Amino acid sequence: GAIADLLHLIGALAFKPGAAGAKAAAGADEDYRLDRLPILGRVIHHVYHSYVDPSRIDPKAMVVAALDAAERTVAEVMVRGDATSDTLAVTVGAATKDFELKDVDTIWKARVLLGEVMGFVQEHLVAQQDLREIEYAAANGMLSTLDPHSTLMEPKYFKDMKLQTRGEFGGIGFTIQMRDGNLTIVKVLKGTPAQRAGLKAKDVISRIGEQSTVNLDVNDAVDRIRGKPGTPVVLTIVRGSWPEPKRMSLLREMINVETVPQAKLLDGGVGYLRLAQFSRNSTRDVAQAIAAQRTQAGGSLKGLILDLRGNPGCLLEESITLSDLFLSEGVIVKTVGDGAQRIREVKEATSDRGDLAGLPLVVLVNSGSASASEIVAGALKNNDRALVVGRQTFGKGSVQSLFDFTEPGRPTEEAALKLTIAQYLTPGDVSIQEVGITPDVALYPGRALKDQINAFAPPRQMGEADLERHLTNPGEKDKDAAAALAEARRKRAQKPALELRYLLEESEDGVAKALKREAAKEAAHGADDGLSAEQAEDEAIDADPDQVKEDYQIRFARELLVRAPFATRPKLLEAATTLVGERRRDEEKRLEARLAQLGLDWSAGPAKQAGAPRGVVTVSPAAGKAAHAGETMPWTVTVENRGDAPFRRLRAWTTSDKNGLLDRREFVFGAVRPGERRSWTVPVKLPRSIDSRRDEVTLHFDDERDQAPPDVTTAVD
Repeated sequence: GAIADLLHLIGALAFKPGAAGAKAAAGADEDYRLDRLPILGRVIHHVYHSYVDPSRIDPKAMVVAALDAAERTVAEVMVRGDATSDTLAVTVGAATKDFELKDVDTIWKARVLLGEVMGFVQEHLVAQQDLREIEYAAANGMLSTLDPHSTLMEPKYFKDMKLQTRGEFGGIGFTIQMRDGNLTIVKVLKGTPAQRAGLKAKDVISRIGEQSTVNLDVNDAVDRIRGKPGTPVVLTIVRGSWPEPKRMSLLREMINVETVPQAKLLDGGVGYLRLAQFSRNSTRDVAQAIAAQRTQAGGSLKGLILDLRGNPGCLLEESITLSDLFLSEGVIVKTVGDGAQRIREVKEATSDRGDLAGLPLVVLVNSGSASASEIVAGALKNNDRALVVGRQTFGKGSVQSLFDFTEPGRPTEEAALKLTIAQYLTPGDVSIQEVGITPDVALYPGRALKDQINAFAPPRQMGEADLERHLTNPGEKDKDAAAALAEARRKRAQKPALELRYLLEESEDGVAKALKREAAKEAAHGADDGLSAEQAEDEAIDADPDQVKEDYQIRFARELLVRAPFATRPKLLEAATTLVGERRRDEEKRLEARLAQLGLDWSAGPAKQAGAPRGVVTVSPAAGKAAHAGETMPWTVTVENRGDAPFRRLRAWTTSDKNGLLDRREFVFGAVRPGERRSWTVPVKLPRSIDSRRDEVTLHFDDERDQAPPDVTTAVD
């Protein structure tokens, strides 16, 4: 209000640019005044009035983070001091000045101090620098102290986001990527100018108009290709089978973003559709896809599979309207915020959404299902409307709002602040922040290969709780950070009603190729963490965005709906209990046969046996024996049975809090008879750039009769 305006005025009067500052700003905007904070000032205003949790606003930390970001952006700037310092020493070129930090105890005082520092920076810059770039960096540095989802988007990124959420744009209908230095078409949309012109995936665009695409940024290329519908764009296309490039002129049209890239009527009259994101047209597209499948099925569907795997969300309102398609009553979501506006809003289902409220429904999710996807899954699950199947979701339970504004001096350039303003609660006032949606039926893919076993260890996945500065679950606010994080992880580990592990259907050769691809992707970072079964399955989902690959999870959901075409979760869960039991027996036989091929006896043995096994465990390389960076370490665990009865189905897996490379590695021994030793080796590719370090690792053992050796703690040096 008035106080903020007064402080703004004080900050503006604190500095008058000198000749050096004017010279540095030349070429960008000679009238631009960093000390006035034309962008950062508005960001601070919105943070003060709208941020979800005012207790997270730390003025000193904000100042330091803002200046650290400016330091990383401008080579001439150096900042000494931190949030515990009384003063910050700022150096710009040859000039140094101390700024008082100790009395900065409000966000408005932080604004005044940042104005003074920025004025000093502009005054003493020598090299030409885009002053807006400095201010954007400082703003995002400041926002990084709040949470991982609050950010300031420059105009070019905001423009892309608006196109995504709007769901349509003027263009010619393909997606492009830079591959091996060439601007390459990766997908051509149906019914678009690109398809009618005969363009294909893998075609290379060598020119846009007269502009060569060599070294052209992909975003710049997109800006040149998109435009007002009805206007032409000229492309020069290179195709391997053509003797020479072809020059084509295409008229732009309004292109609709495909929010439902995959839809198919499955056997048994079950509909399937995959929703890739929540844009402005998502609910409409889903309803149209269901209507088309109903017509194809002769007027009715036995059930519907709504696939939200890998869907990162986007528009909150679309998740509400989509949930409402399938609900006739009940709360869909509540949004709550403790900021100055004290947000309290409840969205409930309506009863006038047609007959989809009676359609049997299974929702597929995984760790890539976040935000709006979690709202839909939570609303349908907690209202007992649908069965949720798959893996634990990401756990993003916060709501962001966009505050857009034009850049100073550039009325056509729109930037936007994406700020966390609230958290949402699923029906029953349940927060999924840090935790995610627990599926009713958890389906965990596994593999049993010579060099890689993923079949027994508790699943590992990244989620919101792993992000730095993530918001705390409201139920954990009174706990310290470590206790809150531990509780969030415990909640994420809560078991679903039913669990089933299954082997991926893949050949040794296919997996070897996948592992090689993954290793190549990681080569730039100098690490190879392998390709988990979950990653392999998720990669397969996205392998061909135009084709429905009926993987294990889709087949499971289809069979369930054919057997039990019920529109309520309790009845679906009852039927799923029987189906999971049948599938579990089948999968145990598959695993036993697969491990037998690897030379392991995985039979259960007799129901009772006399005596007891006693295991002595050794690990190689032993703790203290160094493994070398860049090498593949053969990590071997050996179990010797010194008891008078055999181990049955003996296995082990690792946990490592500090090194994901060593975490969830599995060792399998099968039957180990008295006097017998069995070993299993896991090859671990160590990063080339790894520093000298020691990582503690715990080996957890399990077997068929709860007679496994106790946990063993070792280390890798």
